Amino acid sequence: MIVLLPPITYASRSSFPREGSGNSLRSGYATRREELPLSKIHRSHRHLLTICAFLAGLILAPAAEAHAHLMVSHPVADATGGPPGDIELRFSEAPLAMLSSIELRTATGEDIPVSSKDMGKNMLVVVPQRPLKSGSYTVKWHVVTADTHRTQGTFAFIVR
Repeated sequence: MIVLLPPITYASRSSFPREGSGNSLRSGYATRREELPLSKIHRSHRHLLTICAFLAGLILAPAAEAHAHLMVSHPVADATGGPPGDIELRFSEAPLAMLSSIELRTATGEDIPVSSKDMGKNMLVVVPQRPLKSGSYTVKWHVVTADTHRTQGTFAFIVR
């Protein structure tokens, strides 16, 4: 990110008195504005400019950590209970359904077919196409959001 700042100027006294001016200064010397080269700026002012540019970059830059994070899942990770009717994942940002997926596997690695269900805002919902039997299951998911960032994760649950 490039921050454009106006040239730094300073007032200096000319070595010659202002001629023909009725508005002469008390000292009799005129002032003029000149551009100050960056190398002539005092060290503390350079540090201040650097800090201001850094802070402007933080404020004006889009969020760099704009990845979708799993906020809530149903069933909850490591839960034990009856077979869920559907698997719901709620994220911190809205996932793009066409670029996101949820996979369901048994403890032996067998894929359980799932079908997508109408999703709400920031949610992905899938329904297992067959009833889940007793055992351990793993949900593997990945989502892509509008900012094209991809996040992924897994969690397990147990059906009694």
